[in-house]
Amino acid sequence: KHQPEIRQALYGLEGPARARKLVEGLEHEDRVRKSPDLRAARFVKTWDGLSREQQGVALKELKRDAQLESILREKGRELGIRKGSTLDHGLHPHQRKQALSRSRSRGMDMGM
Repeated sequence: KHQPEIRQALYGLEGPARARKLVEGLEHEDRVRKSPDLRAARFVKTWDGLSREQQGVALKELKRDAQLESILREKGRELGIRKGSTLDHGLHPHQRKQALSRSRSRGMDMGM
């Protein structure tokens, strides 16, 4: 899913070359599982390809992984999370609520 070249090796290579490529893929997946930074980069990379419903599920899962969530907040811009994007809002829901609250109070101050 994350490494198309592994799929190609599975169907396009034979013998030792195939085995070597598949082992490399397994080792890479192990590194991703163990590295919060690699997991964060993968999360951002796959985010845009998700439907709204899938994004909601991903955000719920993210809330259960404090380490990954923390890295995404700290390194979001570096990882390619655009300010104001749905992922940005999902990572900073309190800022969105504060902005809405300020907007409403300004409206009331203006007699709206």
